[in-house]
Amino acid sequence: MRLKSYICELAAKLRYFCPKRPKVSVVIPCYNAAQFLPDLYTYIEQQTFKNFEVIFVDDKSTDNSVNLIEEFKKKDNRISLIKLSQNLGAGNARNEGLKHVRGKYLIFLDTDDIYKPNMLEEVYNTAEKYKTDITMFKSVCFDDAAKTYTNEDIWWLWTPPYPVNTVFGPNDVQDTLFTFCRGALWNKLFKTSFVRKNKLKFLNLKRHNDSFFVYSAYALANSMYVMDKVLIVYRINNNNSITGKEDCHIECSNISIAALENFLKEKNLCDKYKNALIEYKRTY
Repeated sequence: MRLKSYICELAAKLRYFCPKRPKVSVVIPCYNAAQFLPDLYTYIEQQTFKNFEVIFVDDKSTDNSVNLIEEFKKKDNRISLIKLSQNLGAGNARNEGLKHVRGKYLIFLDTDDIYKPNMLEEVYNTAEKYKTDITMFKSVCFDDAAKTYTNEDIWWLWTPPYPVNTVFGPNDVQDTLFTFCRGALWNKLFKTSFVRKNKLKFLNLKRHNDSFFVYSAYALANSMYVMDKVLIVYRINNNNSITGKEDCHIECSNISIAALENFLKEKNLCDKYKNALIEYKRTY
């Protein structure tokens, strides 16, 4: 009886120190985002879906970002913080966050965007229903300089026709695989096991590190799904964005394209997606 009691007591302690695995992991790189963080916390708090974790990765902020996130942690035990010792950009921050992900699914969000309260619930339920490696949803934009909204999803879809509300694979959009949808992260939910199985990583670039990750994932995914729902408001013309300034756009774009081409060669997919890669280079 004593042994049984000890085992039960030990099991209880293990459950305490090893909380239930969250369904979704939200990775958010942060750099000098103090002005956006209070609103961001509100968007997190208002999510109708509750079984998630938030992993903030601070990229050596020099403002009050870390202090604010520490306060959020005190209020919500789903929130954790990784503090980096050097400012190396969003790609490096996301890779660090990826190491700590525990959820069945993961999503990479930014500090300055506006999340609909039903965002995580809608995309999680869709991913579960269709068993997809990548689940995408629509967005609208908010221009931070002009303080105006646009109802056109110009930052999301590129080349029609594109599949909506149906499961598809890379073969179904073979020649437009890298142009039917922008390589942004914030409107996509990934299955964690898919990301880890394929060892997907971000480039250490100030810009376009997300494009390489997303397009590599497209090429390897077994199943994808595009939701015909707007679940996020993407902020443009934000000078404090962690993605970096426009002055490195061309250089980072060229590095990202070269890395994608090498990746496809390593996976013996270069011939298969030759036309898609040509079109991608043309559009950039």
